[in-house]
Amino acid sequence: FTTAWFASMTPIVVLKWKFARRRPAVVPGMPSPTRMIITLSKLPMQDSTSSFPSGDASGAIAYAVPLAFGCGYRVLPLVILAGVALSTMYWKFHYALDLGAGAVIGFL
Repeated sequence: FTTAWFASMTPIVVLKWKFARRRPAVVPGMPSPTRMIITLSKLPMQDSTSSFPSGDASGAIAYAVPLAFGCGYRVLPLVILAGVALSTMYWKFHYALDLGAGAVIGFL
């Protein structure tokens, strides 16, 4: 699991540096969730140009694929992936395209 995660992070870091896409939370005019927690609201500002691709999705896929195919779990990886995707979009850390690209990198 850990090897897959580290292997997926190398292209993620390179692509984040190359694209430098702004996170949705720091794009002017984008509404933030009303229940934003102070600590979470500061994270996008510190890391404001690291939206594409999603390292969260890549890491979740890197752990979920071995769980699904190697250990025989089928539902748990899907629940984890859905939770990661929905939470990062809810908190305005990633766009859907960021998550899709991160998931593809994590799967490879």
